[in-house]
This record gives sequence, C-alpha cells and structure tokens, in this order.
Amino acid sequence: MTCWGRALVRRPLRGRGDGSGTKSDEMGLIGLTEVHAGMILRADVVAQGDRLLLGAGAELSEGHLRIFSMWGVTAVDVEGGSAADVTAKAAAELSPAERAAVEARMDALWRHNDRRDPIVAALVGLTTLRAARRAAGGRYGP
Repeated sequence: MTCWGRALVRRPLRGRGDGSGTKSDEMGLIGLTEVHAGMILRADVVAQGDRLLLGAGAELSEGHLRIFSMWGVTAVDVEGGSAADVTAKAAAELSPAERAAVEARMDALWRHNDRRDPIVAALVGLTTLRAARRAAGGRYGP
C-alpha cells in the first residue's frame, strides 16, 4: 500500500446558513512553513473566535505570515497547492531505495489503521512527509 496519495479531510461548510454537516474533499491546507509571500488564498483565514484575519483571494505577504503565526494559525488553503503537492516534492528528492524504505516504514507503522478514515489519512500524510524529509536530510517538521 502506498502512502504518497492525496489525503481526504472533513471540513465544515461555512456560510451556507442551513446548518448542514460536512463535506469531504482533497486536503488543500498547507503548513505555514511551506507557504511563502505571493501565494493566493483559496479560503478565508480565520483565527479562534471566528476572527477573520484575511479573506480568500488575497495575495500573501511576509507580514500576513507573521500575523498568522501570532494568532496561532498553523495552515492555510492556497491556490495551486495542497499538502499532497508538498509531500510529492519531498518524495521527489529521494532515491528509489530511500522512497521504498519510507513506504515500508509507513506500511509497518500504520498497518493496523484504516487509511480510508480522513483523520488517519491526514496523519499518514504528515508522518510520510516528515519521514521523507528526514531521509533526504532536510528539515524535520512541516
């Protein structure tokens, strides 16, 4: 079983007014360490207490990223990128043998879990990213 695929997450629908449940879609949230100035937000950035920090469609600056960090925002949804893209980029830096070793480690680590579960899939993705970075000798966390 491969662990390089796209993860699914459940996010509440906002602004519909009908109180409906959740939707499942491709994970578009990217950790702040992977985001850089010039990227465009796909969704509003909201801090605790529903405080709007920056609206969808805005171009990010270094100042925005500092403010997000101060407010405890750890990930944002940007256009043209996803967590799977970040993981694929880290995987591309690995040799085939290193990649196979990471996949074998993830298969062993997550063998008793249902990877179809959105929470487990997100955790597998994060763990895979960190293992790929460690194998490539790069920085550890997202």
